Amino acid sequence: MARRPPKNQDLPGTELEKIPALSQALEEYEDKKVERQEALKEEIKLKDRVIELMGSHGFLKYSDGDLAVEIIDKSKKTLKVQHIGSG
Repeated sequence: MARRPPKNQDLPGTELEKIPALSQALEEYEDKKVERQEALKEEIKLKDRVIELMGSHGFLKYSDGDLAVEIIDKSKKTLKVQHIGSG
């Protein structure tokens, strides 16, 4: 996971009033944003792999009994995925 850069050190006389709860919420938000961005990169790689495999097997639609996938727009790499299995 990508890490945020280290916190800047305050110069003497330039310290800001910090609100601990707000600072904590901001740090948690930033951490989740970084996690989401990393997850999106992995999702894109996996989607590209699905499109590549479907193409190499000659499928525009595929179902394995649990999931169904359809390539909606190959140039825009758009997929439609549905859960079809029981449960």
